[in-house]
Amino acid sequence: MTQSSSRNTSAKDEAPEAARLAADRMKETARRMREQAAIVRDTVRTMRQSGAIEELANAIKEVSLAARDTSKEINETARELREQGIIKETAESIDETTRSLKGTAEEARKTGDQVKTAIPETTKVVSNATNTLKNKRSADKNSTKDTY
Repeated sequence: MTQSSSRNTSAKDEAPEAARLAADRMKETARRMREQAAIVRDTVRTMRQSGAIEELANAIKEVSLAARDTSKEINETARELREQGIIKETAESIDETTRSLKGTAEEARKTGDQVKTAIPETTKVVSNATNTLKNKRSADKNSTKDTY
């Protein structure tokens, strides 16, 4: 047998082996699918018989109705507040308060600037007054000594 004919024989042998493995895998997959289908069937039957599915469906219905009712209440309340002008008045009040606070902050800044400017002058005045008092006391002490 030549080398090329041995390759052909081995390729022929491999092809049926690969096909057999693929067929085995398909059979195993089909068997697992049947097992899982039986498990699902049994699980659904148990859930239905226990009432779990009906209870879950009723709970979902109650939650959806509560969500709907809450949404309606919020919508109606928002509409009433808007129609009564409460939302507009609140917004205007906030705007007015903001403007007032800006004015107050500006006045506080100006006052701070005035204090900064006045401090050196105040320090000079206090220092001069203190020196004048010291000098006056010194002079008074000296004149008192002269009289005794």
